[in-house]
Amino acid sequence: GPALTLAQRASVQDAPSIDPQHTDLLTVNASWEVFGQKLSYNFGKQFNRQFASFTTSDPLNMLPGFESYTSPENVGLPKFRVHELRLSGDRVGGSPISYDIGWYSKHSGGEGINFRAPTYLAGAFGAPNALPGAVTTPNSAYVLNSLTNIRIGQSFDSFYGNLKANLGEKTELSGGLAFVKDRVPVALNIQTFAARTSVAPYNVVILSVPAAFRPFFPTCESISAALITSPTYAGVCDSPIPNGVGNSTQNNDDKYSTTLYNFSLSHKFTDDLMVYATTGSSFRTGLPAINNNGLPANLVTPLPEKAKSYEIGVKASFGQGLRINAAVFQIDYGNQLTTFEGVQYFNTISSRTALTSLAFYRNVDSRVRGFELEVAAKPTDRLSLGANLSYSQIKSRGGNVPCNDPARPITAANPINFCPSPEGQVLNQDAPFNATLNGSYTMPLGSLEGYFRFNLNIKGNNPNFGNFPTAGVFRPTPSYAILDLYAGITGQENVWELGFFAKNVTNKQVELSRTATLNNIYSPYAVAPSGYNTVRTSLPRELGVSLRYSFGSR
Repeated sequence: GPALTLAQRASVQDAPSIDPQHTDLLTVNASWEVFGQKLSYNFGKQFNRQFASFTTSDPLNMLPGFESYTSPENVGLPKFRVHELRLSGDRVGGSPISYDIGWYSKHSGGEGINFRAPTYLAGAFGAPNALPGAVTTPNSAYVLNSLTNIRIGQSFDSFYGNLKANLGEKTELSGGLAFVKDRVPVALNIQTFAARTSVAPYNVVILSVPAAFRPFFPTCESISAALITSPTYAGVCDSPIPNGVGNSTQNNDDKYSTTLYNFSLSHKFTDDLMVYATTGSSFRTGLPAINNNGLPANLVTPLPEKAKSYEIGVKASFGQGLRINAAVFQIDYGNQLTTFEGVQYFNTISSRTALTSLAFYRNVDSRVRGFELEVAAKPTDRLSLGANLSYSQIKSRGGNVPCNDPARPITAANPINFCPSPEGQVLNQDAPFNATLNGSYTMPLGSLEGYFRFNLNIKGNNPNFGNFPTAGVFRPTPSYAILDLYAGITGQENVWELGFFAKNVTNKQVELSRTATLNNIYSPYAVAPSGYNTVRTSLPRELGVSLRYSFGSR
């Protein structure tokens, strides 16, 4: 002690995680107007030239003076590419009908990811009865190394069409259908390598008897055929772990297809007042769990998500200075994809309890209801004001979700706990109410122009702080606001700009999430309580200056 505070922005681990990234993007856009129609083609490609990263696995610093890492790295050059071919026509042949038909495709794949995750067994940091922290360099003979190769791809194709009819000058009706085909191949190959683990010293009792009265001095081999006498520690038995004892494979080639729809109707009562209604459906394939080493195979891939949405809105303008847009909406989810970070599960490789990462998804049926309000005003030519307000609450429609339940220990027979999510339970993991207020004022400064801008982000009370910490019981967090200020001067024709900014002016420190962290990096120390959680916080106050100069065309 004393306990760390949010303002300290500190941790107790020995070293940081290292995550180098390098991504190249290529985009091509082309269009051809022919016979009164428009043919468009869009292409995009992404190359992830990411090197090996190193993620700390001992955030509690239970191994002082040594930092344990898991190390994922790309194999080959993963690629992500998108094609879209679209033919469209506006008021074809002078009729009130417009259309769009097309094909959209996205494909991703590559050689996959190699994920290395060492497990430190008893004996890695001294004999089983050694004091914690006395040894800071692990003995490699007692380190169970594993290599997990994860290959995740996607082959997504959508064939779509949309018709829009202008029913007079003020009413518009549109509708569209899309046939979606989605294939998500997943291949998981886990290899483990030979190691050994120490067991309790066999000679503690024997050595307490005077030598002259010892009836025998057994060897490890005489105690059990599964033991050997440790070549490293005197009077200690080792239990050998054969090469490949934890090997496993998993192959999924999940294929999905569905038809989606979208219909909307709008009517202009005046040039400044328009009302609309829309409904549609959506589909999203679940992302297989990543960085959840040893996760049981039946928990790797969630079900796809389907949803139906309904929205009614109004768009209104009042003169030249005020614009108001408002909408109310409802979304009904079937198998909504929800991330469950920090849930205990049985690691099939290490045969110990582990915690799920942020990329662990499960499904829950839910309903979202909310509203959005946008207000923009320009009282003068130099003053602009705006506000965006939204409220959306997610409620469960009943089901079971992963959770931490101390009453049900995690074992090979019970690899993860599920708790009921009763109908009506609020599921928001972010604040339901959000608001952004912004403004800008400019002023002449001779041949130059000065400006002042502000941005105020408001987060309402969050009833479900973090994730599902204990048996589905949530912790609320109060509302807060963060203010950013900007000021500067610009040259003629906006050729250059000198700006100053202050982000989070009041230095508001807000805890955004809290995740329990298991003390299981080294089993002999696992009995020690950690006393720590992993938390995420808002960024601290930031003061800065920026200078911009434009060369050539602007």
